[in-house]
Amino acid sequence: MAEATTETLKPGLSIFAQLARFWGWVGGLGKKLISFLMLTVRVMEFVYISLRSPLSERTKGKKLVLKIIQHQVLFTAVHAFSLIGIMGLMFGSIIVVGTLQVLEQYIAFDKLATLIRYVTMRELGPLVVSLIVVARSGTAVVTELGTMRANRETNVLEAMAINLNYFVVFPRLIGMMISMVCLVAYFEFIAMTGGFAIAKFIGVGEAFSVFDIITSVSVADITVSFFKSAVAGVIISGVCCYFGINAPPDFRFVPIQATIGVVNALLLVVLANLSITGLQILVFGIPKII
Repeated sequence: MAEATTETLKPGLSIFAQLARFWGWVGGLGKKLISFLMLTVRVMEFVYISLRSPLSERTKGKKLVLKIIQHQVLFTAVHAFSLIGIMGLMFGSIIVVGTLQVLEQYIAFDKLATLIRYVTMRELGPLVVSLIVVARSGTAVVTELGTMRANRETNVLEAMAINLNYFVVFPRLIGMMISMVCLVAYFEFIAMTGGFAIAKFIGVGEAFSVFDIITSVSVADITVSFFKSAVAGVIISGVCCYFGINAPPDFRFVPIQATIGVVNALLLVVLANLSITGLQILVFGIPKII
């Protein structure tokens, strides 16, 4: 009887063990989510303090701040023009050629142009450029500021009563935002014009003209693209500056902080992109593309 009772209890115990394991997994996921939300709040506060720092500093060190902004734009935007151009041509060719091959026989050209323009300008452009900028410039910002932290340079600046939010973070925020807007506009132009040029070269969509799609660009397309680009620039620079400034004063932690900063910047950029798209659909409804 005792053996039979033990055997009948085993399945019940296994179910309870599985439930406990499941709730433990849910609890761990909840802790990570709360930690990520708290990090987002801290980064937002950090960005807010940095953006309003010129109000307290006024014109102090204006030439130095402008010089740092110029260097940030030079590194993030100008030096990346060739890479962004190649990526824009590749993605544009895939979108334009693929769309024309599949839908050319079924959809009128004005609807087809609207579809290509919508995907390129409102969704693909800001997201692809954000990924490139995070991988390229975001890593550089975390590494630069983390190295300054490890060398105790930030401690010296704070001891001299120099506002790090104004002289270190603020120029990078503005420079990255300007760079993102310029790179996204450049990417979208290359994607649409280059994509149609490749399509013409391989004999797809010969009846269509690239000028038709460019002239059909609306103010709403430019506004959404500009807004997403600016928000992504602030997020990337804000997150990367946050992890660089708050890195432990040890060179061994610099690559670790760079990895964590890049991953969190990617997550926040994607979430921000999805949130803006969702808000747009909520306010204006689902766009009638086709």
